[in-house]
Amino acid sequence: MDNENKIKKTLLVTAIKSKSNFTPIIIFWVVVIFVSFVLIAISSTFNEISLSDQTRLREIMNSVMQNTIPITPDIKNEFRGILTKYNTTDADISDFSTYGPAFMAYYQKLFWIDAFQAISVGNSVKSNERLDIEKNLLSRGLVTLDRIQSNDKEMMQIASHLPFTGPDGKQIIVTTDMINNTLQSLDLAIARLKSLFE
Repeated sequence: MDNENKIKKTLLVTAIKSKSNFTPIIIFWVVVIFVSFVLIAISSTFNEISLSDQTRLREIMNSVMQNTIPITPDIKNEFRGILTKYNTTDADISDFSTYGPAFMAYYQKLFWIDAFQAISVGNSVKSNERLDIEKNLLSRGLVTLDRIQSNDKEMMQIASHLPFTGPDGKQIIVTTDMINNTLQSLDLAIARLKSLFE
């Protein structure tokens, strides 16, 4: 968990310093959830990969998501080279591209679409698509029931217009403008992550 916390802090600082449209509180929740998913996805998909190579894969994916490095042929080759070094098949890599970080970012997009509706109706919202994805992720071991329940609590907090404590310690109420900015940023992050596998 120490490594996970270190990555979360690094991502948070990077995201806040970047010229992204994310607001700090939204960055915090997206990054925390995203990093947790990436850690689970890497360890469950390629558990024989060394810790140093797992760390490098995470660095590449996080940098791509935050748009802090360009997606060059060299970066793509390094990424794929680490995976193939451990005799991963094209099917393994394809599975990881399907159910890995881009898919997790898409799940987060669905969460924030539901949050937008929840603010409007003042009640928790969970689309059938998000529910189906949660079942799929849970069955694959890519998300825990605790994480899903935590997301549900956060959705209720958003719907009730209750404040979150941001990374700077300030209380922030999530607004539809914050969510719109987050959705735009997630669309860009998803496209960048998908391009890493092309």
